[in-house]
Amino acid sequence: NFDDPATHHVYFGDAAGAPGPLLTLFPWEEGQRGRAGVGQVAVVALAVPPASLGWWLQRLVVLGVRHSGPHRRFPDAEGVPTESYVALEDPDGMLLELVGDPRVAARPGTP
Repeated sequence: NFDDPATHHVYFGDAAGAPGPLLTLFPWEEGQRGRAGVGQVAVVALAVPPASLGWWLQRLVVLGVRHSGPHRRFPDAEGVPTESYVALEDPDGMLLELVGDPRVAARPGTP
């Protein structure tokens, strides 16, 4: 953290460290729960292999995490949805989506 080097934070980004896809989280124990507001990112979507969505659903159920889905969206020319996702909320109120994306295996840094 440039303003406070003693504050621990977690970065999520691409394998190349490109500035566009960067997400930073601060684990402040005394922080307040987030609330929706003007200018806020609506949802953070995280790409996962499509075949892993069932595993993620099972994990969310086992851990008692409220979620919805799987949902399907973005119809192709024939009207068939092309993307599956699961929606959830993190403990601080951030809206998240786990999106099944077949391209994820080709991305750098993907195991």
